[in-house]
Order: sequence, then structure tokens, then C-alpha cells
Amino acid sequence: MRHDDAAVQLQHDNRGKRRVGILLHVFQGQVEEYALCFQKGTYDKQRDRLREEITVAELELYDVRTGAIDVETVLGFAEQLLSNAARLWFEGTLEQRRALQHAIFPEGLPFDGRNLEPPQHA
Repeated sequence: MRHDDAAVQLQHDNRGKRRVGILLHVFQGQVEEYALCFQKGTYDKQRDRLREEITVAELELYDVRTGAIDVETVLGFAEQLLSNAARLWFEGTLEQRRALQHAIFPEGLPFDGRNLEPPQHA
């Protein structure tokens, strides 16, 4: 799952870079064309519209990159927690043990008086 998330984030990142590059190319390529073909007011409107699109594309790319970092951080923490659950349990206070148990088994562990049953979500 971690590899899939990273691949999706990389794909979004590549799309964002491509979009920013295309918009910059369009902007740079059309500067001279607009300057020669259109009146000053029309050129200014087109220039401002393209700058706005570039800014939006750059913000979207930033969001994708920021999201990728957040996903990796959360996955790393979860992996660390699950890898050390026994140590955390034995070293934790009663309150910490309850929090850990609730994090791993949010619905609790069914107990019929003799045996623990597997949780439904497992």
C-alpha cells in the first residue's frame, strides 16, 4: 500500500510539473505573438489569464507534494507503532495502554467469558 501511495503521488507530481511546464511554454511563446497581433488591452488580459493559470497549477503541484509528505509521515508513524506495540504495551501506563488498545482495536475485543474472539474488522 505504501508503494502504491508513493506511485500515485509521483504520478500526480509529474502531471503537475508537466502542466506548469506547458503553461510556462504557452505563456513565453505567446508573449511575442500577442504583442504583435493584439491591442495592448487584449494582450494584458491574455497575459494576466495565463499568469493566473500558472499560479493555480503551481499551487496544485505544491498541494500534491505536501500531501505526499504527510502520507509518508503518517505511514511511518503507523509502521513504527505497530512494530513496537508489545514494547509500548509493557512500558506504558494504564492510560497509555487503554489509548493503544483503542487505537488498534477501536471496537474492542469480543470476550465470551472464556475466549477472545477475533475482531470483526481484522
